[in-house]
Amino acid sequence: MHGPIVVGTDGSETSRLAVEEAGSIAGASGQQLVVVFVRHIPFVGVGMLATGGLSAGALQDALDGDQALAEAQCIAVLDPAGVRWRFEAGEGDPACELMRIATDLEADTIVVAGRRHG
Repeated sequence: MHGPIVVGTDGSETSRLAVEEAGSIAGASGQQLVVVFVRHIPFVGVGMLATGGLSAGALQDALDGDQALAEAQCIAVLDPAGVRWRFEAGEGDPACELMRIATDLEADTIVVAGRRHG
């Protein structure tokens, strides 16, 4: 294995678990971990922008806050574990952006979280 491990995060508890697992894999293999946060506007946000129910500045502030939370979560999980990692932010569709970054970096592994529906 030569490329990094890539994991997506949105700051949720589920993605924190994915970051932990990816950190364990990276730590055991000695690979670098690249944590990807994707800034995207959900469909509801687009509608609120279009109708004036949400300003562009308020949306930007919310996205900045989400990104800061996700990065702080990674610091809390990965730094104590001694994992070599970096944080990257992208924009657009989360799945497409995660794949684009993984391809650009020639990643060996992509770690994703799943949500259970019950």
